[in-house]
Amino acid sequence: MIYIEENKMRIQKFSKILRVSDHCIIVALKNKKIMIEGIKLCITYLEKTEIIIVGDFILLKFHDIGEMIA
Repeated sequence: MIYIEENKMRIQKFSKILRVSDHCIIVALKNKKIMIEGIKLCITYLEKTEIIIVGDFILLKFHDIGEMIA
């Protein structure tokens, strides 16, 4: 599940964090990958299956798990 409130995003039941920078975070779910692009992105909470990201979100892309992300 994904919840978005202004500059805060909560993702539950994720399986793995694939990439982290201050402008791009990629998170793998069971069957999808979520690419979050933005400004000043920061992970403020991390548990085994839940993550909270804050920042200025510009773009969210959903990809199938087998797709390559540039």
